[in-house]
Amino acid sequence: LEGCVTIVYDARTNQKIKVIKHSFNRSNAYLFAEPSALFHFKHYSQSKRDLNTFEGRPVESAFSHGGRYLWIPYYRRSYDINAQDPSAMAIVDTENDEIIKVMGTGPLPKMVATSHNGKYLAVAHWGDNTVSLLDISSNNPDRWHYVNLYVVDHQLKLDYSMTHHVNRDAGSGYMLRGTVFTPDDRYLLVACMGGGGGIAVIDVLRNVYLGRLTGIYNARHLLVKNGYLYASLNVEGIVQRIPLAKVVATIQGMKG
Repeated sequence: LEGCVTIVYDARTNQKIKVIKHSFNRSNAYLFAEPSALFHFKHYSQSKRDLNTFEGRPVESAFSHGGRYLWIPYYRRSYDINAQDPSAMAIVDTENDEIIKVMGTGPLPKMVATSHNGKYLAVAHWGDNTVSLLDISSNNPDRWHYVNLYVVDHQLKLDYSMTHHVNRDAGSGYMLRGTVFTPDDRYLLVACMGGGGGIAVIDVLRNVYLGRLTGIYNARHLLVKNGYLYASLNVEGIVQRIPLAKVVATIQGMKG
């Protein structure tokens, strides 16, 4: 993250084969997609600086298109010291391990997840209680686009210092982290590490945020496997397991 690089290894030989640098300036400005109307700069403006000149702080990542592309969101753009304006996400073509496209995101994205059918990619924004959804069904990267921004209960109003660091790992609302689609891709589940905890539920088919499931507190990561939802609980130091059928039945009875 702090080195602003992604390192690629050959899994068969453990040999380092590539270092991908997340550094952008006018020479590679062509990589940036058109800005999405979902994300707005409020503290930095084009008139004061080149918004696409920065080093990205890479965090989680996810593959799409059968492993062809790797999506890597940035904790923040290097000039945004408190991660309160839109960040960005690089897409790497794994055939040559080169960045082929950069798309904007909300503030402080953490986890990315790809739907099983390959149609969607979700980005959980730790920074302001929002989750974005992209349509990546096309094999043409120029046709990838955002379809919605979901607010988990309330969107944080970010107005931090622009000269002194604050602790953005705390005080960030629900601190959205672990993100997973149910096997049928009907629902998107997002772990809330902070705030009141629980799991935020988005109905992908109806394109609406439903609310939060409680009883799971401070979950960092989520996994669906063999009919169960697994949640790693950060403070408790345990992994919680719940039958997925019970989770889905509860979701279907949610009323906000």
